[in-house]
Amino acid sequence: MNEIESIRVLLVEDDEDDYVLIRDMLAECHRPLFVLSWASSYEDALASDQDMDAYLLDYRLGPHDGLEVLQALKDQDRAGPMILLTGQGGIEVDETALRHGVADYLEKGAISSALLSRSIRYALERQRATAELHLSQARFRGVFMGAGIGMALVDRQGRILEANPALEEMLGRARYELAGCHFQDSAHLKDGQRAFHDSFRELVNHLTHRTQLEIRLNRRYSSPWWSRLILSILDTSPEADQFAVVMVEDITVSRMAQESLARSERELRELSLKLMEAQEEERLVVARELHDSVGSGLSALKYSLESLIQQGSKDKDLLKGLEKAAQRLAENINETRRICASLRPAVLDDLGILATIRWFTREFAEAIGGIEIHREVLVEEEEVPELLKVIIYRLLQESLNNASKHAGARNIRVVLKKSGGHLEFSVTDDGRGFDPDSAKTGMGLSSMRERTERSGGVFAVRSSAGRGATVRAWWPGQTVQALATSA
Repeated sequence: MNEIESIRVLLVEDDEDDYVLIRDMLAECHRPLFVLSWASSYEDALASDQDMDAYLLDYRLGPHDGLEVLQALKDQDRAGPMILLTGQGGIEVDETALRHGVADYLEKGAISSALLSRSIRYALERQRATAELHLSQARFRGVFMGAGIGMALVDRQGRILEANPALEEMLGRARYELAGCHFQDSAHLKDGQRAFHDSFRELVNHLTHRTQLEIRLNRRYSSPWWSRLILSILDTSPEADQFAVVMVEDITVSRMAQESLARSERELRELSLKLMEAQEEERLVVARELHDSVGSGLSALKYSLESLIQQGSKDKDLLKGLEKAAQRLAENINETRRICASLRPAVLDDLGILATIRWFTREFAEAIGGIEIHREVLVEEEEVPELLKVIIYRLLQESLNNASKHAGARNIRVVLKKSGGHLEFSVTDDGRGFDPDSAKTGMGLSSMRERTERSGGVFAVRSSAGRGATVRAWWPGQTVQALATSA
């Protein structure tokens, strides 16, 4: 209770002896200080133009009574609490006083200084608390009725107690139609009955104080629309009546935008996949042309030169020149084969990704020297979609090149496995490592990330200075299944 320095009190009492008694009782109280004024009649009470903090009203005032004084003072907008004093009590007087809004009811014969002081102070405190409650309720109602989103006050059974104008407009139903109805019936939840029921039960059973869900509602005489429902409990006290607020936000536009964006991303991913397929097909064509046309022509030319050398010649300079030409031709043939393998190794198309991993890691280790590559392949050939076979091969190429060229790795571990329908490929090395956040992203990492994400996978790099690096690509089972079906 707030500390009050002084309280102004008006006593309406036609008996001077009772006035003196009340005055002396209040004079005994030093905190707070009571400042008493006296009106000896009905007319004197109404003639006072000063509003008091509290009023003490004698029940019997000649031709009038205290309740008439109370009503007359209220008509004058007197705000202070009013306490009724009577010579003798009774249940009938008590009930009548309460109906008229009396703050307290005291029998004169039982009044003491402490009781009188406490009655006045408690009446003032109750009035202050009631005023604050009314102000809070008015503010809540102002927010509730003026909110731009739909709002409903519901009981613990989900019945609507009050609905605001925004919700009326959203559902196409007036408040009197909504009152008393279950929210989920009034809102005509479409495909969301169970979700709303479960969320609301969690709320009223104290499993949560706030929850939200996105479901479709039906507006009267209109098509279904997407909404976000936010459910909040107002009073979590088990002893008190519990109420919840259901806030309804129309998210149809944003939902349509999300669906449009998801559709665009899906179409872009499909287009990217087709572009990658076209690129790989072009690489295959170029590789075959190099192998079948250029490679065959170079090989034929090499055999012709070797045949001339074997036939012998008296011109030693000519022979020496032919031998050098044959050597250079052999080098060009090997380079052509390397380019063909880089563009598209024949083993990938002929034998598949598992054989390609074994072949490429073996060839790479022999070409670099001083490096060990450990393979862990825990998947069957038919479990890897055709498009992912090409992507995994490209990731393998780039990862091994980075590990040997930039990281100086000596041990590399290559893993291809499938678990729970998900497909995972990773390359781990013991090289110098780097900080992925501060290091500049080169074309190699960008290309690997792009290939993985275009195909619906997730790409990640884990590394730190001096502790090697791990490149990981992961495709969820749904994506793997979709790629296998579309192949």
